[in-house]
Amino acid sequence: MTNVAEKFARKRLTGNLRMFVWLVSLQLVSLVGSVVADDNCVEANELVQRAVQSAEGGRAELEVYDQALAKCPNMPEAHYNRGIVLLKLEQVAAAGEAFSSALSLRDDIQFRIALGNVRYREGRFAEAESEYRKVLKASQRNVEALNGLGLVLARTEQRDEAIGALERAQRISPLHPVTAYNLAVLYQGKGDNQEAIRQYKIAIEQGSHFEANLQLGMLMLHLARLDESEQYLSNAATLRSDDANVLRTMARLYDRMRDYDKAEQALRRALAIEEADSESWLNLGVVLINKRQEGVAEQALSKAIKLDPKNAQALTALGWAQIELGKYAEAEDSLKQALAL
Repeated sequence: MTNVAEKFARKRLTGNLRMFVWLVSLQLVSLVGSVVADDNCVEANELVQRAVQSAEGGRAELEVYDQALAKCPNMPEAHYNRGIVLLKLEQVAAAGEAFSSALSLRDDIQFRIALGNVRYREGRFAEAESEYRKVLKASQRNVEALNGLGLVLARTEQRDEAIGALERAQRISPLHPVTAYNLAVLYQGKGDNQEAIRQYKIAIEQGSHFEANLQLGMLMLHLARLDESEQYLSNAATLRSDDANVLRTMARLYDRMRDYDKAEQALRRALAIEEADSESWLNLGVVLINKRQEGVAEQALSKAIKLDPKNAQALTALGWAQIELGKYAEAEDSLKQALAL
């Protein structure tokens, strides 16, 4: 039998290369201003201190900052901390308003970086660049701002300038995992795989970085360095066991290794997380064909087609399975549908 996996299961191996805004560096701050002289602000400061210490997160913490600002509206730290909580709640626009309020009360590098990060996430790249450059004008060696600037330049198709900003950040802090990861993404994007691998490894060594393990595993798979790919993908799966994308990628790896049992296990785990993923059902069907389990494969491929009726690969693989099962009329129908797409 023709190896159907070779024909139908090959997917893009580059993955979703994603650079990181330095949001992880944003930390809650305690009150340091002079507004505490007012009795209401003293009480508000106590609320802020309690919220910082507990760091409950979510709406409960947000309500504490709202209470503090109701008592003392001119407390920049409360506005800033409130913005961080809003970001965790994925309320990006509201977080931007909070950071802007903090900046209107005090020009602070940390507040400005936070606002730049929000503008980047909103796709307002010119405004984000402006915030990062203001920080760098005041503090030329600010690694956070250099990372932010590098990301903005990358998103606006200025790759060489982006790499320059990030390399400058790396000279200042040679082993910082976020800088290394962002550089790796850019180098991989321009085809410099050797330097991308070096930078991914820095990120992994310094921070047990999930995305770096995942992307390096995918890159090694693309380069047919399968043992190394397995190492990094396994690391990623350990760091985030509920990530279906990691499991799907591991299935592709095991398919390349011809270890169809492990490929099947990985795909079934992925489907337990994301049952409605058509591609996983397709790949499961292909793996089952290669295990000569065409009857079960037919069921998996039928599910893929139900989820995505115009999936020509699934229809073609289904046709192959039906040929092996002796269902020639059904196979002809499946293959005709595939050819019509």
